[in-house]
Amino acid sequence: MTDVPRGWKLSTMMRSHRRLEVALVLAGLTVPAEAASGAVVEATAVQAVALDTLQLERDASVLSADSLGGRAIGSAGEILAARHIAGRLEAAGFAAPRGGHLRQVPTRRFRIDPVGTRLVLEVQGRRYVFEHELDFVLSFAGPRGLRGFSGPLAFVGSTRTLARAAEKLPPVAGQIAVAAASVWDDPDFIAALAERGAQGVILVTVDAGEYEVVRRSRGAFRYVLAVDGPQLVDLISPVPVVVAGPKVTEVLFSGPVPLGSGDLGARGRAEVLEGVLLASQARLDVAYREELIVGYNVVGLLAPEAAAETEDAVVLVAHFDGLGIGWPDLRGDSIYNGFADNAVGVATLLGLADALSRARDRLRRTVIVLASTGEEALLLGAQAYLREPAFPLERTAAVVNLDGIAVRSPPESYTVNGGMATTLGYEVSRIARRRGVRVVSTPALARLDHYAFLRAGVPAISLLPSAGGSDGGGSLFGGRRNAYHRPSDERGPGFSFAGVAAVGEFALDVALHLAGPAERPRWLGRRRP
Repeated sequence: MTDVPRGWKLSTMMRSHRRLEVALVLAGLTVPAEAASGAVVEATAVQAVALDTLQLERDASVLSADSLGGRAIGSAGEILAARHIAGRLEAAGFAAPRGGHLRQVPTRRFRIDPVGTRLVLEVQGRRYVFEHELDFVLSFAGPRGLRGFSGPLAFVGSTRTLARAAEKLPPVAGQIAVAAASVWDDPDFIAALAERGAQGVILVTVDAGEYEVVRRSRGAFRYVLAVDGPQLVDLISPVPVVVAGPKVTEVLFSGPVPLGSGDLGARGRAEVLEGVLLASQARLDVAYREELIVGYNVVGLLAPEAAAETEDAVVLVAHFDGLGIGWPDLRGDSIYNGFADNAVGVATLLGLADALSRARDRLRRTVIVLASTGEEALLLGAQAYLREPAFPLERTAAVVNLDGIAVRSPPESYTVNGGMATTLGYEVSRIARRRGVRVVSTPALARLDHYAFLRAGVPAISLLPSAGGSDGGGSLFGGRRNAYHRPSDERGPGFSFAGVAAVGEFALDVALHLAGPAERPRWLGRRRP
């Protein structure tokens, strides 16, 4: 997804890129008398703080501009975006960790050869050959996931059922497991299948649109950190995993599976497919070329005014990378600008940095701003930060992630993704009640940066605005799901930042609460998402 078309030159991108150094204006920031006396004050007492909507708009426009070419990890556009973010953090007074604001993320990139990569199914004496990307895609990556497989097929049911009751798995030793799936399910079930001897996994989704999203999202590249030893966050599959497109699904099962049956639950999906598996053998051939690239995280630190108040830290994170340049849409547009995913989230992160700098006298914990790269490549930037954190992980009290917050109007409710793992969900709900909005906590999604922190034992959440106001959208990307991971994820002429500003002010309340005198979040149950 990061190839640059002919004629696209770095010099052109450099000339078109303009640094914006406009500071965010805050209004009415006052410290109540209770704070001066040492009493505990809720973060919601600072209701007069507001984010500058114009500055949010400027930053989002810079980061989602065509001149940055979609900001894929390792690309020239990613470097330009990183420099803009670093400049904004420096202007906001955030110090650089050792080595500077820009921190390298060394990465191994595997370019899949579509000619040499194919899936072969044998059904009742007939042989079917399918092409990569057009008919199927390799989902999870890494060297182990690119070695191919060969063997008989075994249907194992629904991935969500497997995640809840892995001990009930049928025998799969030496076989290729076929599962009815949502490709966004927690990947733990794949490890369970591998432990029981499965040689590979084929995921069959009942949603054709979901397959299209996966096809565009994965593209021709797979990534892992270029580090010795295992990856810190085990999102890399121990066996090859294939996501089947509609053509493959029809050959696997007796006739067309009712694609688009989104109302079917996990049990219903399994019942639709169970018992009609036709293909008896499967073989996956994979060809690829490996190369080394370097991406960049951007990190800034803001310590409390009192030097003694630095024992703990709070991390605010938003990923700034995108999918780069890839499959064109019907308009011929091949730049995946990533306006909602996640230029708006990074612009809001920078707005929070400005606001917290102005409210530094209220801080009791160090605030770390992390603009991460490689989120679209299996959370590589978050993994790299966890390997070399700017503040000890055992002293990191909480992580708040901003992604998918491009709503047009102030939300009526929020989803606290990952809020069920720790008391963070409860803390956010207390703040939400004071703001007159509703909150629901949900298990962590494996495709968002905070998931990496949770897996590493650090309390973490993502704040996702739910449907509200005139937006009428869903709980992810503010009703812009039709633009998710497409070239059409760019700012439309009617987009208003009023909703984004409201999300930012709510996030600011949360950040001030967590970075203030609040108790450290506690784990609820096991220390994993």
